[in-house]
Order: sequence, then C-alpha cells, then structure tokens
Amino acid sequence: MKSALLYVGIVFGGRFVFGVIGTLWVVPLVGVMWAERLEAPLMLAVIVLAARSVVRSFELASRPVALVVGVPNHSELEPSGGVAHGLGSAPEAAGVSRERGHWRRRDR
Repeated sequence: MKSALLYVGIVFGGRFVFGVIGTLWVVPLVGVMWAERLEAPLMLAVIVLAARSVVRSFELASRPVALVVGVPNHSELEPSGGVAHGLGSAPEAAGVSRERGHWRRRDR
C-alpha cells in the first residue's frame, strides 16, 4: 500500500508541476494542443522513473506483485498496481466530472 501511495504521489506531483509550467508559460507561447503534445513524453518519463524508483526502494522486483485488486491477500503478494490505478483514477474522474459541470448546484 505504501508503494502505491508513493507512486501516485510522484506521478501526481509531476503532473501538477508540468500543469503549472504549461499553463503559465507554454500554452501562451504554443497553444493548448502543442503544450499537451510537449508534455506527454515528459509525463511518460516521470511515470517510468517513478515506477523504477518505487520498485527498487520497496524491493518489489524480488517478489511477485499482484497487478490487480481482488487477488487473494497472501503475504507474498502486494496489490500495488491495482491500488495505484484506483488512487490515480478516482481524482482524475472527479476532476473531469467537476469540469463538465456535474457538481454544480442546481437551484429548483
């Protein structure tokens, strides 16, 4: 569980930093579409480096890791991949829902 939280924290931290830089400096220079295209390879690098560092720091490569939630909770398995996916998807889905106006207060 700690490894999943660390991974999600690193990736969301990288996304936050790139989002601020992109919004303040890159988008005004090149536009939204090109800013997103420039950010994609950088985020891929953050994702790969975060995964490598988490696997090495928690020594996950030396034991089998369950990549999905729902695998029986054995002592040698850690549901890092599924937990990280869930932790990463929930805030993103909430943000999309909020941006589309699903959370607006509706007066009757």
